[in-house]
Amino acid sequence: MFTFLIGLHILVSILLILIVLFQVGKGAGLSNIFGGGPSGVFGASTSAFFTRLTSGVAIVFMLTSLYLSLIAHEKFTQSSLKSLLMKEQSLPKK
Repeated sequence: MFTFLIGLHILVSILLILIVLFQVGKGAGLSNIFGGGPSGVFGASTSAFFTRLTSGVAIVFMLTSLYLSLIAHEKFTQSSLKSLLMKEQSLPKK
């Protein structure tokens, strides 16, 4: 399951990068980055399809990131606890 989620996360991240790169606003030049036009940086006019697709893929990216971090935290906590218990059991009694 963990390997599947990592693969899905990588696929979703690549897809998110490609979707964002395909979106081109009206003022796509460097002159419009610092307020050179009404579109600006955050006012890129894209179709509703790309907007919804970007939102959906971003939500999937966030959910897989959250779930992978929870799984990794559980694995790390269990392994550190296990190693601590193993060290205590292997210590000679005085």
